[in-house]
Formats: sequence, structure tokens, C-alpha cells
Amino acid sequence: MLDQSFSPDNFRRIFDLENRRGNYLEGRFFPRVEAITKEIKEKRTELRKLKAERKKVEPEAFKIKLAELYKELDELEEKWEQQLGHELENVCSDIAIGRYEIRLNASVGPDGKATYTLDDTAHAFFVVKQVQANLRSLYLVKQSSRYDILCQLRSLLSDDFPKRILRTDIQDFYESIPVQRLIDKLDSESLVSVSSRTVVKYILHRYRELSGKAVGVPRGVGISAYLAELFIREFDSVARSLQGVRYFARYVDDIVVVQELFDKEDKSSSINLLEQAAKALFLNLNHAKTVAIDIPVELGASFEYLGYKIFPHVSETKFQFTDKKMQRYRKRIDAVFDRYDAVAKLDEKRARKLLMKRVLFLTGNTRLRNNKKALVGIYFSNRLLNTTKCLTDLDGYLKKRIAKVSSMPLRMRLQRLSFREGFEQRRFTIFSTEMLGRIVDAWRHVS
Repeated sequence: MLDQSFSPDNFRRIFDLENRRGNYLEGRFFPRVEAITKEIKEKRTELRKLKAERKKVEPEAFKIKLAELYKELDELEEKWEQQLGHELENVCSDIAIGRYEIRLNASVGPDGKATYTLDDTAHAFFVVKQVQANLRSLYLVKQSSRYDILCQLRSLLSDDFPKRILRTDIQDFYESIPVQRLIDKLDSESLVSVSSRTVVKYILHRYRELSGKAVGVPRGVGISAYLAELFIREFDSVARSLQGVRYFARYVDDIVVVQELFDKEDKSSSINLLEQAAKALFLNLNHAKTVAIDIPVELGASFEYLGYKIFPHVSETKFQFTDKKMQRYRKRIDAVFDRYDAVAKLDEKRARKLLMKRVLFLTGNTRLRNNKKALVGIYFSNRLLNTTKCLTDLDGYLKKRIAKVSSMPLRMRLQRLSFREGFEQRRFTIFSTEMLGRIVDAWRHVS
């Protein structure tokens, strides 16, 4: 049976998982633990330095000093374990007696929609993460992979059977979910513990108070993604069972359906069936983003999905950037050079260094620090791109901004950087965590 409790053991599992993802909670919530971590790092530095200078030290003295350092390191690591255990037990004790609060805060996101965050406290963080873990394990809630969906779609669109492609999304998905129906589902099935359901109900209650709406889950709060995925499953089942459906995929609220093409059936009938499946859950399709394409009848037609503009074709389906993604890259280029112009007036040397790093980042690829699997960049974030015209266009835009840089040596260095080259050659650069933060700060507030 799944242990759903808010216990030190469960919170320790969450702590370790977050650390592996590069989210160091000790610095965020537990300063005493962080202080011991710094001591451990210093002791390990001493060890490396001693080993590096081994030949300069008498063998017996080296052996004694090495044993001494290892003993001190073991003691520090034991101290770290004890302190972390103590901190987590304190958090659990507070939760057990109700001496904590989960507060919801509202703000406006880049798309103008309201987004929400929880107060950044250890109590709220661990409680909500545990509830998410309970939902994920009990209901097997898992968000689909964007890359996997697009790869499967590419394969299906490139074969020669007649097909209809339906592309749509749920209008205001998070804000439209009928909360009472969701709560009734959790209560009636009783899979999730009472304490976890209480947390869910409290967060939804606070959302209703802040938003003034009787429906919806708070966009931006991690638990909402799990609740939304759980709720929308009924729609997925209905959509997959529609006549002639060869493939159905949904990423959050973005939906694509590949259906066998029936000669006597018009497009509106297929769209209406999806609309009915949505309305059964008190949701609506976004008609402004609803597209139906018949292949091979409408060769040359396209639709947008998950950041790509897709041109279905029996020989090879083309993937290129959407206009929105192109505009996002242009805005980041502008932000980088605008920041250079502003900083150069105060510190030219620092401004030049940051400009080079930022353009190198935009046109290349890197690995996110503390996460060996997180490869990002012009290639790794856009691996399905198979036409380079959009990259050539970005290079042209970049060159126009470079041409306005007054320093000839800096211009020459910048001109060696290219989006197309970074994509085709998969040019890779490693940046420190600190440098990554300074790089992305230039466009942090650019939508």
C-alpha cells in the first residue's frame, strides 16, 4: 500500500529527487544544512589539494593527514544527515498539528492570464509535492512527451493513406474545469488520503476566493497540472473512440487527431464530435485555433502544433518554426543588444563579455547545470526542424543588429556566430550556473 503520509521519510525522498533535478532545497529552506554543505565542500577541496601535492609530502605525513581529512569529512556528512533529518522532522511536526499555512498568490502572466504561486515555505512545498506524488502514483498521472507526440505525428503524416487532421485546443482549460465534479471524483473513489484531499480542497477554495470564480484550477501551481490531467482523461477516452481515429494526442490542452478520411463526411462533423466530447465535461473547444485538413486533397496546407508549423506531405512532412516562435527569437535578440547598449555606457568590457555569451547561448546549445539530461538550445530544443529557411531568416535579423555595434573587433567575433550553424553542427558550450542566470536575465521579461 502506498504511504501517502506527510512523514520525514517521504519528505526525504522528495528532497533527494529535487536535488537530483538541480533544485537545491537546503539553500532555499534549510540554512543550517546549507552551512554544513559548505563545510563539506571545503573539506573535499582540502582532500583534492592534498592528493595533488602528494609528491611534496612525506609518505607517513601524507597518510596521517589523509586519514584525518577523511575522518573529518565523515563526521561532517553524518552531521549533515542529522541536521537534515532534524529539519524535516520539525516540518512534519508543524504539519501534524496544523501549524502551517498554504497561501496562494495571484499575478499576471506574460499572456495576460492570471497565474498563481504558493508562498515559498518548506511546509507548503513539501506538502504539495507529496500530494502530487500521491496523485501521480495512485492515478498514474503522467504528462505526454512533446517530442514523442511530434515524432509519432511526423511518421503518421508522411504515409500515403488518406487522412483528416484535426488540430484544436480547449479554451481557457485550467480556468474552465468544473471543480466540484473534480472533487466529487476524488471523494467517491477514495484512492487519495483524506489529508491529501483536504490540501487539494483548500488550494481550490483559496483559488475561488482570489479569482472570484466557482470553476477552474490555479494556473501556475504544480498540483493543478495533475488535477487537470486527471480530469481530462474522460475527454481523451471519448476522442480516441470516435469513428476512424487513427491517432489522438493531447499535450495539456493542445489536441491533434489523425482520422481516416471518409468521402461523405464533411469537416464540421468531425469537429462537432470533438466539441460534444468537450461539452460533456463542461469544456469548450477554441474555435479560433481549430483547423481541419484533408490529405492528400489539400496538399500545401499547414497547421501549428507545439511550437512548429507543420506541412503534411506523403514524401516528407515539413516542420518549421511558427511565426510566434520566430518573433520570440527576434525579441530575445533585440533584448540582448538593447541590454548591451545600456550596460556599455557604464562598463564596456563587461557589456562585451555578456553580449558574446548571450549570442553564443542563443545560437548554440548547452546543458543545464546540475541536470545531465537537460540539453537545450537551437538544435536540442528544436530537433524536429527539417527546413532551415527560418534559421537563415534569424541569421539575417541577427546580422542587422550586429552591424550596429560600433566596435569592429566585437562585430567580427559576433559575425562568426550563426543560428543555422549552431543547429546543423550542434555547436555546444558549457556555461556555469551563475553565467546562465546572467545570460537569460536579458530576456527574462520578454514574452
